[in-house]
Amino acid sequence: MDNILDIFYEHSKNDKLLTREAIKKILDIILNELNLENKITYSLSTDEIFDISNIWNINVLAEFDMDSIIYIYYLELLKSINKKKYRTKFDKNYNLTDNDMSFKKNILILETIFHEIEHVKQLEIVKDIYSDTIEAIIYRYEYDFFYSELEEEYESNISYYLNVFKQNIIELTTYNISFMERMANINSFKEMYNLLYKLGNNYSNLYNIEKDILDDYIIKYYSTDLNGPTTKFINKIGYMEEFYECNYPNIIDKMSLEERLKYGFKITNEEYKKKVKK
Repeated sequence: MDNILDIFYEHSKNDKLLTREAIKKILDIILNELNLENKITYSLSTDEIFDISNIWNINVLAEFDMDSIIYIYYLELLKSINKKKYRTKFDKNYNLTDNDMSFKKNILILETIFHEIEHVKQLEIVKDIYSDTIEAIIYRYEYDFFYSELEEEYESNISYYLNVFKQNIIELTTYNISFMERMANINSFKEMYNLLYKLGNNYSNLYNIEKDILDDYIIKYYSTDLNGPTTKFINKIGYMEEFYECNYPNIIDKMSLEERLKYGFKITNEEYKKKVKK
């Protein structure tokens, strides 16, 4: 990841946005490290052929489809940056410099890349029939529910397939608690935090904000249901009975608080209050 840090740092310190060429280099580095360069391709779209960002009011900056193609909507990233969507509610707690803001713009781009790479890794887990972790099992639930039928029906039209997929998720009000989306968000925030941490104390504001974002996201969807967003998600897509039959709730009971929060499982009222106060 050091090469990625160098690219990110050189652009940011010179007040330059990551270019399409820089993003290509970053994707090549990551896919090479994951040994996926021969399995995954990517497209940095400069047109609107695959642009579904204005459909159902979802701000889509990138996509990963089941044909193993990552789509980065570079123009949409620039639009988001120009609208200052890279600013967070945590920024006011820190004295950010103009140079910090240059870094934050590229953080949005890099987080988007990390997020889609997480979806790549998720699909590899789904394909591994020998993986029996809770994470792998729930990925398979989601894949089977949302993707399998759509993949067969719309495989000849990727753009339409993506639209239908998004519509199904929204109609079921599960997009915000999708397990794949949750884990992609959490892991991309962590990846970004670890990268920023390597910059040292001169950039402590940036990695502290990233940590605040991660902590806030992890607890966010517990506000109305302490059973956890993933428990709700499994129930919503109809796999709760199967989940219980496989004895996974007993495994969850033995998890630490941090593990249950990460995966989105049940916490107590006391645990919730403790996390919210932090």
